[in-house]
Amino acid sequence: MPSEGIADDIAAKYDNLALADPSFAVPNNVDLLLGADLFARILDGNRVSVGESLPVAFGSVFGWILIGPVPQTNDYTEVSCPISLVSSVENIISKFWQIEEPEAAPDDFTHAGLCETMYIEKSSRDVYGRFVVPLFFCQPVADDTFYGSRTVAVRRFTFLEKKLQTDRQLRESYCAFMAEYLALGHMSLATSKGLYFIPHHAVYKHSEGDIKLRVVFDASAQAFSGTSLNQCLYAGPKLQRDVIDVLTLFRLSRFAFTADINKMYRQILMLPEHRCYQHILWRASPHDELREYQLNTVTYGVNCSPFTAIRVLYNIAEQYCGEFPAVRDALLFSTYVDDICVGGDTVEEALKLQSELITVLGRAGMVLKKWASNTEVVLNNVSPDDRVIGMLPFDDHDAMGTKVLGLQWDHCRDTFYYHVQAVPATTTKRDSISYFKYCTYIVLETSCIKF
Repeated sequence: MPSEGIADDIAAKYDNLALADPSFAVPNNVDLLLGADLFARILDGNRVSVGESLPVAFGSVFGWILIGPVPQTNDYTEVSCPISLVSSVENIISKFWQIEEPEAAPDDFTHAGLCETMYIEKSSRDVYGRFVVPLFFCQPVADDTFYGSRTVAVRRFTFLEKKLQTDRQLRESYCAFMAEYLALGHMSLATSKGLYFIPHHAVYKHSEGDIKLRVVFDASAQAFSGTSLNQCLYAGPKLQRDVIDVLTLFRLSRFAFTADINKMYRQILMLPEHRCYQHILWRASPHDELREYQLNTVTYGVNCSPFTAIRVLYNIAEQYCGEFPAVRDALLFSTYVDDICVGGDTVEEALKLQSELITVLGRAGMVLKKWASNTEVVLNNVSPDDRVIGMLPFDDHDAMGTKVLGLQWDHCRDTFYYHVQAVPATTTKRDSISYFKYCTYIVLETSCIKF
């Protein structure tokens, strides 16, 4: 590679050769260096000389290459300019690693980039402001991709129905959950052919005579073809912030409050053409006809749902919070999935942020529930039914607090604390291991959170 341009009359002497670099006469950057251990292997033994003082052409696997001196055609006057250059070792090492680091793959070559592209191209908002999003397929799917998924769903529902018949309280809670799902329009009777049927089951626990239940939709259930819906979807990149970051920011505000986005997944609609992959089977009684429904919203149990829900919040923060910078920061940095943990340095600031959050999220069809705060004025702005601690008095320091991202929060003293249960007198090996893991979690969390 010449440091200066070569005269045209010299370059013309090599026009009859198929050169590896046809623009050899023009100075340029070096793209690639080959070591001396490979140099002899690329030569084919051919040699052409066009003059004693000119470069010699050697045949190679890349074409003819030129090696040798070039006569100087221009006269230059050398000028000496002494300078002083100070460069730190850190900068030199940093530049070295940057040179050696391979270029990052383009976004459209990564799963995260593909998901982002699909979201931007296919997501939208309906006339009511709700977001409409797609499923993020990682491979093409045909009508027979999930062959037999309906039969699998029927079998799973049969087992579920038998279990519900043996537990009256569980059956009533399950039926109430599905009835609400239907009444809110989050699912509806199917009007088109289902291409994938999602089995569902209950995750529940009994607490003080009541039952806490969540219906989980199993999109990992394989059809007869051996393929499940989740196998055909990108999970999407991890967008949620670490819990410790959210909790640390939460402690910076003097007047703090928390709120939960009510049924967050189900406030985001699914593209109509993708709802055929979210069909379920349901009936409230074995005497009723087994009917086919389609889920119209983002569904808990589909592996791309967490990415979709959080990406919608980021979309709101980035494009619809121009007039509300505090809301933007709250959604980007102080939200963990559907839990918002924020506040203000003054009561007025906290009240303003509370009002703006309700306004911005309300435009997207999202409602904030389960309010908790260390400031009574904040709670007075919401209905008692929307408070996680109801009408708990602030002057009762013996009253129990509420949970914030898994930690107990005493809103009166504005402190975090733990409920620790006594170790049972007789334990099995499994109980001992479980207790050890629990204690380890407590120690780790306590060591990380220092307020």
